[in-house]
Amino acid sequence: MMLRERTRIAAPQGRSASMLAGLTLLLAAGTALAQPAAEATARPVMGVSFPDVFVSSDSEGFLARKVSAGLYPWYEHGDQHTGLQVQRNTYAQGSWRAQGETVSVVHRAVNPRTALGWQMKAGVDQLLSRQVLTLDGSYSLALTESTTAEFVLHRERIETETALRDGLHQTSAGAGLWQQVTPRLNAGGLLQMMQVSDGNTRTQLRLRGVYDLLPEHGITMQVRYRGLRASDTTVPRRYFNPGEFEEAMVAVGVRRRIEGWVLRGTLGLGRQQVGADPSTRTQLAELSVTSPLAGPVFWRTRLGYNRSAGVQGPDYRYRYLVQELYASF
Repeated sequence: MMLRERTRIAAPQGRSASMLAGLTLLLAAGTALAQPAAEATARPVMGVSFPDVFVSSDSEGFLARKVSAGLYPWYEHGDQHTGLQVQRNTYAQGSWRAQGETVSVVHRAVNPRTALGWQMKAGVDQLLSRQVLTLDGSYSLALTESTTAEFVLHRERIETETALRDGLHQTSAGAGLWQQVTPRLNAGGLLQMMQVSDGNTRTQLRLRGVYDLLPEHGITMQVRYRGLRASDTTVPRRYFNPGEFEEAMVAVGVRRRIEGWVLRGTLGLGRQQVGADPSTRTQLAELSVTSPLAGPVFWRTRLGYNRSAGVQGPDYRYRYLVQELYASF
């Protein structure tokens, strides 16, 4: 099984609460310092998000459902805001069921025209009487007119039934470079290191080349590669953990803008190999819709399907839906 994204709502206590409070103050100070002098005296706009929904299911019968609400005292639009978010998490597989909650500080400052900027979500996740400090952060910047760099940092639970029961989590960090090779060709990759709390270390490499096949229609051809290496395959079998895994895929992408709305879609077919096993087929399908940023309401949704390898063999299927709804006042 793959590592995936995540009821009574309670405030975090003790050391976790102190860390979360410190992060809140740090973000508030950083946001205030980042405001231009002309905006310093302007009345801040308040924003809320509800419901933010994440739902996933897979061919092994594992279901994850997360519903959250956020309050953003510093709000400009769906890609520029700072505030607090409370999330209720539900997991189920067969007769097993677990519920918990996450309280997070959220900051997002992304340029919608270039997709450059940074976002961070840091919080305390409580499930089955265990607390985990979680983090989802990324930063991207232009190094030159044709080169961009990306940095990522994550800390989260490993979401399978046995891993959640045992309180496993992972911490990962990575860096990547992306180059505009020609006006119609962009290529690059991301190298990421992951440390699992059971002592296992995983190294992952992702490469991608994107060619503007029909720029006037927003159609691209993509070549994708991902490789995975694990340092320890003798740890208990609580998640998908091959010693070696490789996947190569060819995909078609579409991006269209219609009166401010942005539609994106990807369809991909590829081959995968787990260790020395024979190669098998993989599939990918993704679709996203984003509303115009201007206006009091902003909506973004994304859904996808992936067929690849999992704990029970090469025919693992994973489906997900993500929805965000923001309003300002």
